[in-house]
Amino acid sequence: MLRITAISQDTTTILKLEGKFLEPWIESVQSAYQTARLSGPVSLDLSDLRFACPTALDEIRRLIADGVHIAACSSFIAQLLHLETL
Repeated sequence: MLRITAISQDTTTILKLEGKFLEPWIESVQSAYQTARLSGPVSLDLSDLRFACPTALDEIRRLIADGVHIAACSSFIAQLLHLETL
């Protein structure tokens, strides 16, 4: 199960992903991102993301390449994404 919460903070929208991010929820994340970016910059809060399948990790990488900032991330997910320590 994946919970997606959009949090407005100043001019940025933070998309908080909680639970397990699996392939069936990629379209939901893409839709939330497309909606959020209409209001300005978007950040991801992955601090409560417990797992992401390889396809979901690719989607997160695509969002990062599109300019999305990682606001928070668990060390487990950071390792899966090969991110520097946040």
